[in-house]
Amino acid sequence: MRPNLICRERRFQREDEQIKESKSLHKGPFLLFDNDCGICTRFAQFAESASRRWLRPVGLHTEQGARIKSSFFVPTDRPDEMFWVLLGDLGFGGRSGLLPLLREIVRGRIM
Repeated sequence: MRPNLICRERRFQREDEQIKESKSLHKGPFLLFDNDCGICTRFAQFAESASRRWLRPVGLHTEQGARIKSSFFVPTDRPDEMFWVLLGDLGFGGRSGLLPLLREIVRGRIM
């Protein structure tokens, strides 16, 4: 093998590992919220406790929130304007996220 091909293979392996790592972030249901807002923080804490820790609240302005935003949303999206419920590859924001949020709270209580 030529050295260029070895370097390319290593680069692709690293990119594959990064993709796997970013997808592993979305295995459980996440509740993305504005952690600078006091009401939003209390809302996220209530959702977490009501679901018996099934939902994982993540602040939009934290390190983990920034990683999730960069791997889940397209740069033209504006995820900072509302809360988001992330279920695998699906995301529900704002009012359309209330029913999925309620469903996950019930699911957490049952499990």
